[in-house]
Amino acid sequence: MENLDLTQLSSENSNSLSDVVILSVAKSTGVPTVKIVDADKAREATTARAICCVILKTYDFATREIGRLLNTDPKGVRRFLYMHEDNLEKKRYAKSYEMANEFVEGYYSSNAGLQEKMNVLYTRQMDLESKYQHLKELLLN
Repeated sequence: MENLDLTQLSSENSNSLSDVVILSVAKSTGVPTVKIVDADKAREATTARAICCVILKTYDFATREIGRLLNTDPKGVRRFLYMHEDNLEKKRYAKSYEMANEFVEGYYSSNAGLQEKMNVLYTRQMDLESKYQHLKELLLN
């Protein structure tokens, strides 16, 4: 299995959280993203789809939305969610789930941290701009 890092996924132009989840699951399970979002019945693809369902649900995605993203009916999504605890007893599933979930959590928290830094920089810039305008007025008067 490959190690996940932010540059691998960001290089594939993943913008939304759902894309990040699908890509991280693809990397952790070794299943191509095409097989995850298609109606492929292979065991590996089904396992990857189940992991995607669980992670997306933890980020408050609706069952129908998850089904639309993964080309699965809502009943199948609910079944994947219901079977999660049993699937965690399987070593391969548990390892893939942990890898994908850790990456998504890190990605999600790093985005929140970056947003906070951007807000601080914006506030500083606005403060400097007001000071500049004040100095400009003093010099011109």
